[in-house]
Amino acid sequence: MSTALAAGKTAEESAALALAAYASWEPQLKAFAWCDADRVRSAARKEDARPAADRPLHGAPVGIKDIFDVAGVPTEYGSPVFRGRVPKRTATVVRRLLGAGAVLFGKTVTAELAYFAPGPTTNPWNAAHTPGGSSMGSAAAVAAGVVSIAIGTQTNGSVIRPAAFCGVVGFKPSFGRLPTSGVLRFSPSLDQLGVFARSVEMCGLLAAVMANNSHQVWNTDQQLPRPPRLGVVRGPDWEAADASARAALESSIAALRAAGASVTELELSEGLSAALPVHRVIMAAEAHRWIDPLIAPSRQLCSPQILSLLDEGAKVGAASYRAARTKQRALTRSSRLGSEVSTPS
Repeated sequence: MSTALAAGKTAEESAALALAAYASWEPQLKAFAWCDADRVRSAARKEDARPAADRPLHGAPVGIKDIFDVAGVPTEYGSPVFRGRVPKRTATVVRRLLGAGAVLFGKTVTAELAYFAPGPTTNPWNAAHTPGGSSMGSAAAVAAGVVSIAIGTQTNGSVIRPAAFCGVVGFKPSFGRLPTSGVLRFSPSLDQLGVFARSVEMCGLLAAVMANNSHQVWNTDQQLPRPPRLGVVRGPDWEAADASARAALESSIAALRAAGASVTELELSEGLSAALPVHRVIMAAEAHRWIDPLIAPSRQLCSPQILSLLDEGAKVGAASYRAARTKQRALTRSSRLGSEVSTPS
């Protein structure tokens, strides 16, 4: 396991390394909305005083997206509306991570209300490029090596996109696998949690801890009984991708096949072409329901982007929303992604 314990470091040593990386990177990276060095050191010392057995994340500094509540720590949702907000309770998954030995390093930057208007975070590979959103701070902090693990959320690509843009492993388990208690509600029918790390193994371990499962359930430390079977979908926007992006995918496919994986070309089923407009209706309607009441006293502090979405959601009638939810359930039941268009190789 890629934890501080497995690397032969104490939690305090790992905290010192993370704080040094933070001091070096943060002026440019701007990945953290909150970080208290004294609190990090104190938490690390307390972790070292505990038995490391059965604490699989012993000493690992963790970044927490700033829409997860942590008792006594500012949780401001990336919005001036909630500046100074300090919750009294800790989100379920955060409590599990800390219980497994992780050390809270800081709250990572999120796009405003985990939607669209970006925070100040830069891409660690090129400060002129976006790190992706909305879990930008978590992905960038792991990519820069400030923290070894971080968590985020996804309502519309907000885990997989920043992971790809920053060059780290991002994993979003299936809807409902990880509890969302204590996390900002944006669109409950779509909101999901995800993790960031530098290895697939560590992502599996994080997901297992957050789901309150054993590591074995998520196959984080077992050899696969056979080479993995993978599918690749180019989709209708494939030709719009940059040549370098297409080349990177082709190179990855070749590397996976050379390593023994079975990679099959797939096509999206016709029904999935309706997924984007269905997603939009649900997201806008539910954001209006859950976010509008929260910001009502201070709407003038919000960005035009979030206000536009909320106004769009206000116009979604009950019948349109029910129809979209029915279509969503039908698409979810359709477990087969698509049909093979070429044989595996």
